[in-house]
Amino acid sequence: MKEKEEEEEKEEEEEEKEEEEEEKKEEEEEKEEEEEEKKEEEVVAGVVMGLVQMAYGTNYGFSGVTLPQLTRPTPGELLLDQRQAALFGSLMSLGAVAGTLVCGPLLVKLGQRATLFLGLPVSIAAWLTIAFTPSVWLLQVTRFILGMTASLLNTSACSYVLEIAHAKFRGKMVGSMTLAANIGTLFVFFIGSWRLSWRQVAIACAILSALPIPGIFLLPDSPRWLVTRGCEVKAYRALRSIRGNQGNLDLELSAITGQVTLDARKSGGVKQQLEVLFHMDTLRVLWLLVSLTLFLACCGIIPITAYLVPILQEANTSIDPYTIGVVFAGAKVLGIIIHLVVVDKLGRRPLVIIPFFICSACTTAYGVYSFMLHTQRVTGFYWLPYTSLVLFNFCNGVGTPSILTLQGELLPNSCRAVGLALLTCLLMLGGFASSYTYPMTASALGQHGAFWIFSLFSAALVLVAVLALPETRGRTLEDITTTQHRDETRSSHRGSLSSHNSSSLQEEPSASIPSKAPTPLLQHHYHPIHLAYHTPKKTASKMSSRKAGKKTVKKRAQRATSNVFAMFDQAQIQEFKEAFNMIDQNRDGFIDKDDLHDMLASLGKNPTDEYLEGMMNEAPGPINFTMFLTLFGDRLQGTDPEDVIKNAFGCFDETNQGYINEDYLRDLLISMGDRFTDEDVDEMYREAPIKNTMFDYVEFTRILKHGAKDLEDQ
Repeated sequence: MKEKEEEEEKEEEEEEKEEEEEEKKEEEEEKEEEEEEKKEEEVVAGVVMGLVQMAYGTNYGFSGVTLPQLTRPTPGELLLDQRQAALFGSLMSLGAVAGTLVCGPLLVKLGQRATLFLGLPVSIAAWLTIAFTPSVWLLQVTRFILGMTASLLNTSACSYVLEIAHAKFRGKMVGSMTLAANIGTLFVFFIGSWRLSWRQVAIACAILSALPIPGIFLLPDSPRWLVTRGCEVKAYRALRSIRGNQGNLDLELSAITGQVTLDARKSGGVKQQLEVLFHMDTLRVLWLLVSLTLFLACCGIIPITAYLVPILQEANTSIDPYTIGVVFAGAKVLGIIIHLVVVDKLGRRPLVIIPFFICSACTTAYGVYSFMLHTQRVTGFYWLPYTSLVLFNFCNGVGTPSILTLQGELLPNSCRAVGLALLTCLLMLGGFASSYTYPMTASALGQHGAFWIFSLFSAALVLVAVLALPETRGRTLEDITTTQHRDETRSSHRGSLSSHNSSSLQEEPSASIPSKAPTPLLQHHYHPIHLAYHTPKKTASKMSSRKAGKKTVKKRAQRATSNVFAMFDQAQIQEFKEAFNMIDQNRDGFIDKDDLHDMLASLGKNPTDEYLEGMMNEAPGPINFTMFLTLFGDRLQGTDPEDVIKNAFGCFDETNQGYINEDYLRDLLISMGDRFTDEDVDEMYREAPIKNTMFDYVEFTRILKHGAKDLEDQ
């Protein structure tokens, strides 16, 4: 009989192993499917926003291919003089400045999708107005309006992709936005090479602007923007729509919400975002981005693109300028593709330094050719002007996406919308200045002088990148912001930390804690017995039934996700917030090793670095309030093992025998942490095993985890 039973047990074990292997395979297949779903959703968003960027990019190529027609007398057509031509080539950038001032408030109040729904129809109407305009002044005004809508489209699309993209794909997705914009520019140069009239080119641009509108209806709002508006439930749904049914949705939403919660007192409206943007903690990043943006605007890419055909005509090349224009635009597209291939391998920083160093060399070389052309006869170097310009645009395509990506990555979430809008405004303002003054600069200093000035700005950009630019590859937006915030606050708090700690010691009650203490972080964050007591009794029975259920159901339950804020009511969240603030000694919005050390020191402990590291490793990332709340949610769901709960009670067991004197425990509960009332303690003791005035916390833990003995026996 025993042999048969053993054989049956072995067969059951083998069957269980086979079932487990099958379940593992199913889980792996599900993960692969979910990963594909996540990629598909992000690809759809990328394609739609890419179409928006293509519509935006047409604005840059339009003047480059149409100015020769508009400055050449043609019967029955408009004619621009030199001043009007300079305005036509630069008004788009000036309009973008005005558009940026409007775009910032719109992004804060309405979000990216609603802003796009406003900008695209206006863009279509503006292109059609240009196509049928009867006067120069209406042409110029409409060009200005197109600049405004271009700013709305670019800022909204880029910030949307930046905020919804997974950290693994963010570099490529944001870079693809720049690629799409330059495909739009290439599109204009391409149809311009067909010798279409400038009115026909405008109609083609209007059609392109209409393409992304249906796709925007299919996309959700940005989860980060929804969180800033206090819509956590909608943010969770949007995140699920973008990522698919991924098991880490709660953690990602927790990090997003935590970053917003950290700056809630500063963020929200435009005025508050401006205050955060110009706060001392953000100024260093702001000045870095301002420098990079200004140097990018003045390195020559905007005026060279705006006046490309006239520049090539002056260079006396034997190749058709319109053909070179197509190659010029195509080179930038190729450069951006190269950027997308290598950005996640090399990082952002090298892809700023190396390409713009080459850009500086290219504009210097073109300046040398232009100088030789006007001072002496040039022979054998006719390849130099278009080669240097094409290489310049190629390298610009490799380097520019990194700068645009860094603008969004380095700015904190609490001021990202307004910050991106202002940086775009600065870029366009610099572009307007360089485009409008280029004809005058070339007239006064010669074309070579203008190109040498471009070279100096490229060199300055390289110098700033070498000295001050950080690397952000593979890091989440919250992690980047957290690191910057910690660096700033630690330096500012270093001088005042000791005095602050001494005052906090006077404010917070102290107690003598036994030398034996548990390692897990949360046992120090909040009173452990308070947590154990307030765990619903149903938790134990639910856990028991969960163990008795099918494995597939259990695994499915483990994969399920929920919003951590839905687990607590407002009063509980406020209690957790007070506990968090008590531990956050330096008030920087994060719990770190220094905070834990100071808190434990105030309780009479002297923890080692290794001990503190073990506590910090309890959390999967930086501990802001939402991460703090998420960790407690895990504990309150009954996921802690028994030894962790017993060790929490063991803090107060000086004899290490599994018992605590009930009067001593009552005094601790009433005087420490989240203080109990006598009624709370009485209610707890009614459910607790107490023998001869001694509280049996080992048995109490067993009851919490498995239920009472009499219930089990039944």
